[in-house]
Amino acid sequence: MYTPRTKIVCTLGPSTSTDDAIRGLIEAGMNVARVNFSHGTHDQHSVTIAMVRRLAEEVG
Repeated sequence: MYTPRTKIVCTLGPSTSTDDAIRGLIEAGMNVARVNFSHGTHDQHSVTIAMVRRLAEEVG
């Protein structure tokens, strides 16, 4: 069986900061979530990271 080595990396920002948006990215095949720490606060990013982890577990 062929296993693709290509990864889909998505940079998360204001337009992808909702549960529905992140769930859609995961369901579309996102392998890596990238957060740009040059913009936003650490508190905002920690919420986003927690959301990605929770949704990744839910979606599988």
